[in-house]
Amino acid sequence: MSVSPLYASSNVKSRPAIVVTRNASVYHDAARTLATIGAAKVMHMSPAQLLATSGDVFWVIDARVPGAQDLIRELLTARRDNGLVLSAPSMGTFNKFCVKHGVPALLMHSLVERPVGADKPMLLSARETQIVRLISFGRTNDEIGAALGITGLTVKSHVARMLRKTGANDRSHMVLLSLRAGLID
Repeated sequence: MSVSPLYASSNVKSRPAIVVTRNASVYHDAARTLATIGAAKVMHMSPAQLLATSGDVFWVIDARVPGAQDLIRELLTARRDNGLVLSAPSMGTFNKFCVKHGVPALLMHSLVERPVGADKPMLLSARETQIVRLISFGRTNDEIGAALGITGLTVKSHVARMLRKTGANDRSHMVLLSLRAGLID
């Protein structure tokens, strides 16, 4: 499991973390990573146990857990939005749900059969998803910047970071990976 250090440091550090999964290896990978990036304590819980907790916790939910979408909706309704979802690129509809609701989804190829050349998880923010969508329409950095109210140089910086995150070779490869992951139509 790989979590963006910037996202993790601002959301996990010194908080207890709860992992909801039915897979022991996913739990152990998540627990090891969360402990490394500063979680105060890492616990395994069922969806019902997570909903019954109170306090400031960081949650990690395996998208393959039955009822994961409903669980996330309940957490967001209760304004408990400090968490992320472990998903797979083949779970396009679920990934679109995450983007729509602003929930970071760490796309892990290891949750499904690993495609050739897919050795990096993909965690794109809502802004990065907007950028890759505009790239898919053939827009330049300056055109994307104008559409989003940022500079072309800022878009260039986002694109460079997105290429590293996705493991893509170039912009078109990144669009292809995003299409396969269901992040864009």
